[in-house]
Order: sequence, then structure tokens, then C-alpha cells
Amino acid sequence: MEKDENKSSIYWLFFLVSISWGTNADTQVEKKDVAQNFEFLFSLSLEELMSINVGSRRLSGGYTNETFTPFNIFTEKDISRQRGTNLNTIIRTLLPSFNVATQTNLDEAAIIRPANFRGLAPDHMMILLNGKRRHRGSLLSYLGGGVSDGAQGVDIESIPTIALKSIQVLRDGASAQYGSDAIAGIINLELKDQSKGFSLEARTMVTSSGDGDVHYISANAGFSLTDNGFINLSAEYSEHYKTERQVQREDAARLTQYNSEIPNPAQTWGKPEKKDNVKLFYNSAISVNDHSKIYSFGNISNRIVNTVFYYRTPNGEDRPARYSNDGGQTLLVGDLNLSNDITCPSINIINGNPVTSPNYHLISNGGELDSECFAWSEIRPGGFTPIFSGEVKDSSLLLGGKGDWENVQWDVSTHWGRSKTRLFFNNSMNPSNPNSNPHKEISPGSFIQTEFNINFDFSYPIDVGYYSDLVLATGFEWRDEIMEVVAGDTDSYNPGILAGQGFRSSVDGYAGLSPETAGKFSRKNISIYLEAEADVFKNWMLGLSIRWEDFEDFGTTTNYKVGNLYKFNESLSMRASVSSGFRAPTPGQSNIQRTSTVVTASGVKESGILPPGSSLANSLSSVVPGAPVSQQLTAEKSKNMSFGFVFNSLKSTASIDFFQIKVTDRISLSPFVNTTSADFSASEQAAINEVIADLVSQGVPGASTINSFQFFINDFDTVTMGMDFTLEVPVDLFEEKNTTFSFTYNHTETKVETNQDNLIDSSRISLLERALPENRWIITGLHESQNWYVLARISFFDDITIISDSNSDFDGNYGVKTLFDVDGSYYFDNGLTVQLGVENLFNVKPDKYPDPASYSGQVYPDESPFGFYGTYYYIALKYGF
Repeated sequence: MEKDENKSSIYWLFFLVSISWGTNADTQVEKKDVAQNFEFLFSLSLEELMSINVGSRRLSGGYTNETFTPFNIFTEKDISRQRGTNLNTIIRTLLPSFNVATQTNLDEAAIIRPANFRGLAPDHMMILLNGKRRHRGSLLSYLGGGVSDGAQGVDIESIPTIALKSIQVLRDGASAQYGSDAIAGIINLELKDQSKGFSLEARTMVTSSGDGDVHYISANAGFSLTDNGFINLSAEYSEHYKTERQVQREDAARLTQYNSEIPNPAQTWGKPEKKDNVKLFYNSAISVNDHSKIYSFGNISNRIVNTVFYYRTPNGEDRPARYSNDGGQTLLVGDLNLSNDITCPSINIINGNPVTSPNYHLISNGGELDSECFAWSEIRPGGFTPIFSGEVKDSSLLLGGKGDWENVQWDVSTHWGRSKTRLFFNNSMNPSNPNSNPHKEISPGSFIQTEFNINFDFSYPIDVGYYSDLVLATGFEWRDEIMEVVAGDTDSYNPGILAGQGFRSSVDGYAGLSPETAGKFSRKNISIYLEAEADVFKNWMLGLSIRWEDFEDFGTTTNYKVGNLYKFNESLSMRASVSSGFRAPTPGQSNIQRTSTVVTASGVKESGILPPGSSLANSLSSVVPGAPVSQQLTAEKSKNMSFGFVFNSLKSTASIDFFQIKVTDRISLSPFVNTTSADFSASEQAAINEVIADLVSQGVPGASTINSFQFFINDFDTVTMGMDFTLEVPVDLFEEKNTTFSFTYNHTETKVETNQDNLIDSSRISLLERALPENRWIITGLHESQNWYVLARISFFDDITIISDSNSDFDGNYGVKTLFDVDGSYYFDNGLTVQLGVENLFNVKPDKYPDPASYSGQVYPDESPFGFYGTYYYIALKYGF
């Protein structure tokens, strides 16, 4: 109760301070542009307002410079004044309600990093490019730190920062305006549209530990298309080297004294390596006549991400089906020829090193049973660590036209987008196949997300006697979303000759996708929306939106939004909105089938993810005691409310907004359902074994070693509440009078309100509620002169709790941290700019796990909201004209 009272006090403190500032500010001082909050809108010209593509279509049509929806707008300068080249990281630095973690060693999440906006999952946030829906990434984040588990969001990293003119953030639900996924809000990325000029940037970065190098070069150029058009081109190439922040694993260190083949470190933890990171974008438009133009934009990008999996010990004590099946007591030995009378020897593992154990010489190179018997210690005597990689290829093409006809604004467009990720392993093998080669690349398969969109949008102003015209907007959208699963290399899924002798029957770490599980899974939907908005009186703006959508797999949904803005005076306005929303399950969530190695509170497991409502999931869930019921997914539903004030004077600006987002029937992976347990009766276990045998016969990858399974379900409800506060103040510290201080604050807390049938456990609930910082704030000081600027930033991150890390010595809580950044540039008269900066000046890192050696060598939590690599130094050279 005391904590809740403190939060309430914080809310009202900011409220009272803001009112005082807004009503007492000096209104005679010249107003400055505001670049980091909603009030930047007041400084925009009509032409600039018309380029804003989030919020109401009335705003995007340029009819007004005020709105009932909270915004952040970050300019090209804001973007360029960051150290990073990764768009996820840049948005996190600018926007305190946006979180993204490093995500090392976490399967798909390490390849396409999930991002969280206002405490919700990645697919609760809609990403637009030039106001058009961006296609999803091709991977689901099965291991996403709790909040992102099972989500399939947009691959934001595929977009180069040099291509961006601005980042526009809508901090409100907008499903009634833009459709599925816009529960938490919208981030619109506006591409540059200059028809002339050229810029070139070379940047290099390194951590204070001397690793994690980033080498980056990018260019942007604008060209005229006839006298009435433009094409703007952007290109980026970068290489990102990994960081390493680990200690030697306890089990590996213990084995080292008996086995000289043990690597040190046996397993690394850090930022993944990225190679061949190429991004190409174009944006173009050409006027057909005075009333219409055609436009187009698109991209091609590619990157390879390399990360590591968990170390496999050579005595097999950490997991079965590789070196041992009895916890490291005896070596797992395969008989290469079951038709003869030779029996392979039993080999007791002494001191954790099978190579020096009695009888091992019989099966090793040159031994009398070498051609008859096999053990993986012959190939990898020191154990091994699989290297898991993904090659991500992203491409898109949009064509459209817009204009006006008899006062009707129209916009027609068609869009194609595709994200493909080919997964592959190095230093891994199929344990059931003695000929499997760990030196050869093995691909477990590919995932391809393809989307087609067709949009028709119209708006028309009508004079009905209000203070302004009543603007009506309507439109139609057709979408086809396709997830394609491509089978992997045969060795990644095909059981070898040792599969029936206790060996894992697929590539180690991520079972390959077999032809039986491959295929295309499509879903089409159509939608119609209607919006009406007007200044009813001089000081009161009112808006209404309603949207109907029909999905071919689960039916229809209708959503609404009502908003209003009331101006008390020139300095103080109140804004509020109420809306409903939804998020449709993706074809991937509804259809993908796979297995992988996961780490749970009860140890390492082989877990199968089965399509919800499929015969396989139904068969298993029907025979395992206590298993949840598998059924077809339905849409998540939301109720959004926001309420706030805008304070605007000629000297300073501030805003405060409170919000609540209630999401019901949230889609999540079910808890792990064990297929073996001492609590099962003999008949229950026999029924389970019979179903698993059927899975094996149907070609389900890894079915022979599955000891748990999951499927997606509509499981639980959450309520997310919070507050955003922004303040920007010009201060006359120096003669140039170009100094600005800004403060942005976000408080977001999520509570699991309803947990149907207790299908998510206390660990997952804790991650949903405490894995993201409840409080984040950023203070920025910026001084600009004619030829240079200096920026200083303080970023605060609240504590987080990772309950899976808790033990008798540690409660899983990682404390609050404050980071300091400095950045500056000097502009030479010849067009050259030199930028220098330091991120995390004082080398702040998350709290350490109390005993990293026993925790697989992991020192810092993956879920850290600011990473764990420490200080980054960077220098950039820029040239432009």
C-alpha cells in the first residue's frame, strides 16, 4: 500500500508542478522549437504538419496544428546525435517508454531483437514507414524475457538511420484508425525526401574493454525526377563485433583438471556478432499535375547474426542424449551395426572425462571396436558449444498515388513486404548420425514472412456550422499475411542410425524443420474505417473513429476511438481519449511447429512447440494429466484510456499524460507440460508414450527426445497503467542563448489481472510485471553554437526483477542504475563534421549474479534494459552538401 501511495504522490507532484509552470511562464520570450515532445507540433509549418502520418487523418491532411493524442517527434538532428547505428537502441535512448534488451543466447530473440513500448509486447506496437504499415519480421521470439515471449514484431533493425527524416511516436491506442497491433501505440518512421544534396558518414565505436567494435559507413543522396519529383537514396554498411562478459562455467572449470580439451571460456555471454550488415532504401515521388502525384519507396537489407548456445559438457551431466543418459555416470555408446553379435562395452565415466575411462580405448581411434561402436567424445572430447546464426533478408516495395479531386483528399497504395531468416549452425551436429560433421554448416530451416496490403483512403471537409469544417475520413484495406516454413538440411531433422539407442535425433540445439512441418500458412482480412473530427467550438476539438475488420480464420471485430482536446487558454489545454483495440494472432503463432533446447527453473529441457488446436497438440494435451486445453487462437482485445494536459508558453513547454491499457485474452505460450513425471500412473505414462511414438512416426522434429511441450493459448488479462511527463526549458547560460534542457519521464506498471486456470506460473507473472523498469527518465542538456554543439544526457533505469535468477543467495532483483552520456560535434565550413562521444561515461553495468560460475558463466542479466557491455567510445566523420 505504501508503494501505491508513493506512486500516487509522484503523479500529483508532476501534475501540480506542470500546472504552475504552464500558468506562470513568461509569454513575452520568443518561442523556440521543441524537438523531443508533443509540443514540437506548435512550431511546425503547415507543410511540415502535412507530412505527419500518425494520429488522425485530419492532422495528416494539414488542417490543424493541435490534436487530442500525445506525440513525440524526433528530428533528423535528434537521431544523428546518438552514438549508435541500431535504430532500436536510438529510440530507446530518446524515448523512456521504449525498452529493448541485448538478448544474447536466446535463440530467435538474439537475431531479431524484440522491443517493448509502454510495457507491452513487440506485436502490440505498430510500426509505420511513411505512414504505411510495415511488415513483420520472420521470427517469433519464443524466449523473449517474459514480456516478449511468443511475440512476432517488426524487424526495426532493417531500417538505416541515415534514411530517416524524423521519428514520430503516437503514445495512444490506435486500432480503430490503423488496425491490428496498435494497442500500445504507433511509431512512424518518415523517410528523407530531399531532391538534392549528399551526405556521407563514417563511424567507429569500441567499448572500454577493447571489444564490441562497430565499423559503419553510410550515405544519402537526393536527386530530381524531372522538374516535379525526387528520388532519395540511402545506403548503409556495418560490421558489429561481439562483446564478452563472462567467467568460466563451474562445471567446465571442474572438468579442466582432468580434461585438457575443455575450452576456456566454454561459453561466452555478450552482444552478438553481426556481419554483412547491408541496408539500401529509396523514397521517391513525382507530381502528375497540380492535384495529384505518384510515390514509391522500398528497401533491400541483409545481415548475419552469430550467437552462442549453452555449452555441452563431455561427460553429459548437463543434458542427456549426447554423451550420457544417466547424468554422467556412464558414456552413451552407440552400436553401429545391430545385426551382428558384437556388444559395445559399458564405459564408466571417471572424473568427468570419458577419454581416460576404462574400456574407452576399445572404441576410440584404432581400438578393436572402433568400427563397431561410437561415442561423441571421439569427435568432441572437450564438449562443444553450438554457434547459432541467422541470415536475415528484408525487402519491400510500395507504390501509390495521392491527390485531391473536388476537395476530396485521396490516397491509394499497394505494398509488398518480405522478411526471410535462414537459420544455421556451426560447431553442432545431429547426435544420432555418427557421420554428422560439426565442422560443416547445418541449417535447421528458414522462416519467411510475406505481406500484401492494398489501401484506399479518402477525406472530405464539410461545413456544418462548427468553428471548423467537419472532416470525414474513410478507407478500405485488404491484407494477406503469409508465414512460410522451409524445411532444413536433412541432417538437421532426420533421425540417424543411433536414434533408437538414446541419442538426440536432430541437430543439437534447435531441431530442424522437417518437410512434414514445412508449408505456407496464410490469413486474409479486410477492413473499413470511418473518422470524423472537428473544432466544434473555438476551444474544443472532438474526434470519433470506428473500424470494422473481418479475418478469415476467426471472424470480425469492431473497434472505436473517441477523443477530445479542450483549450482553457493559450497556455493550458486538456486532452483525453477512450478507445478499444485488438491484436490478431499471426499465422506463425497459429501454425508453426518446432522443438528447441530451453532452460527452465527445473533445468534444461527439450521442448516442443505445437500448433494450437492441431491434432498433435490436442492428442498430447488430452492425455497428459493437468495439461491445458489446446484450441484455435482468437484475437486479443484492449481498452485504452488516456488523460492529460499540455502546457505551452512562448518560453517553455510541458505535458503530462496518464494512461491505462487493459488487454484481455492475451496470446502467450502455455506453460511447459512435462511428458514424464514420477506422479504419473503407469497407464497415464503409457498413453503419453503412445502419442509421442505417433509424433515420431509423423516426422515431428526431435519428438524422440521431447520431455515437455507448449502451444500458444489465449491465456490471461493484464492492466498496464502509467504516466508520461515532458518538460523543455530554454536557458540563457551563454551569450548565444541556445541552451535547452529537457526532461522526459515515464512510469509504466503492468499487473496480471486474470490468469485463466492458472496457466502461467509465478515466474512468468513476475517477468510480465517486473522484467521492465517501472520508472525511466532522461535529462538532456544541449548547447548549440554556429559551428558546434555539446550534448549531455542522464538516463535513469529503475530496478527489475528476474525471478528465475532467484536462489538462496539472491532475490533476482537488479537495482536502479543511472547512465551518463556526452556527445559533441564541430561543423567545418567545407561541409565536414567531426563528432565525438561517450555512451555510459562511468562504465555502469547491471548488478552481477552472485555466483556467475554456477550460472553457466553468465555475469549479467540478458534482460538488462541498457545492456551490459559498459562504456562505448565513438567518433564519426560526416561530409555533406
